[in-house]
Amino acid sequence: MPSPEPLVPPHRSVGLAFGASLVAALTAAIVVTLAVDPHVPTPARISVGLTGLALVAALLIGVRQLGRTRGGLFFDRAAARVGVGLMSPDHVWWIPLTAIRGVSSTHLVRDDEATFTAALELRNGAALVLVETAERELADGVAELVARGCGLETVDAPPAEVSPPPGEVTLAVRRFAALQALVTSFGLAASLLGVLLLSVTLRSPLVALLFGPGLLLLGLALLTVAAIKRLGTEELSHRGGLWTHRWRLFGRTFAARTVAAPHPRWRLRAEPVRGVCLELVSPEGTLVMGSGATPRSQQDTSALLGVIDAFRPPQDGS
Repeated sequence: MPSPEPLVPPHRSVGLAFGASLVAALTAAIVVTLAVDPHVPTPARISVGLTGLALVAALLIGVRQLGRTRGGLFFDRAAARVGVGLMSPDHVWWIPLTAIRGVSSTHLVRDDEATFTAALELRNGAALVLVETAERELADGVAELVARGCGLETVDAPPAEVSPPPGEVTLAVRRFAALQALVTSFGLAASLLGVLLLSVTLRSPLVALLFGPGLLLLGLALLTVAAIKRLGTEELSHRGGLWTHRWRLFGRTFAARTVAAPHPRWRLRAEPVRGVCLELVSPEGTLVMGSGATPRSQQDTSALLGVIDAFRPPQDGS
């Protein structure tokens, strides 16, 4: 079976990965030196060792992410599908050609600034953004490249005239979401480093109080984000043209936001590092949900399409 054709080749950040590797190696050397130094008290050696281990682990996760090929756009002619590359060659979101209506190139003027977008127009009414730029030639070129490479038609974005029915859906990306391991490891490393600095306040008050609280708060914030993403659920509800997106965790609701959108526009964004997210676009603003979804997350990219399908009028879903 022939391999998929790369319409847009994937890429990797070799220079950044090499730089992060050097930082990880230098950090490991410093930690080992302090951990085996007999003149350093045992509690301090344990603290430095644990903090250094967490920091090196976070750096190595970053090196792995930077060094892997990611992104790209592929066309599998044999299986008649288009692939959107995400974090690695194993994370490709495949979309059947039968689910794609065509390729569009549109522009939006807001605050006297024009934005041009090339997108795959899906049959469920959503647009999968391929590129969003201030250069019209780039958006038109990408749309033409994909249309020609996949044998798709160039179409206009559908007008936002559909009135979705009321309802409510839940979404939980959770396990294997994009950046989950990286955010957790850096949060743990920053928290431990902040605690370590605060523990030496009496001996080095300037350094401890200057960096300790900030690092501790940063670490706790990152760990909180990771915990909410891992354990929480998202809810999207629609009543009378008002859309509300909220998070739920342990029975509590927070981060609720409501926008008026009688005729919303659905948009999907796929980032090589951050995964896929779903956007509900309205004149009042944009609701973002399902961030970090991948083909391997607990609720994968197909679950984002399920959110759109849940709010399609019965005649459109027949």
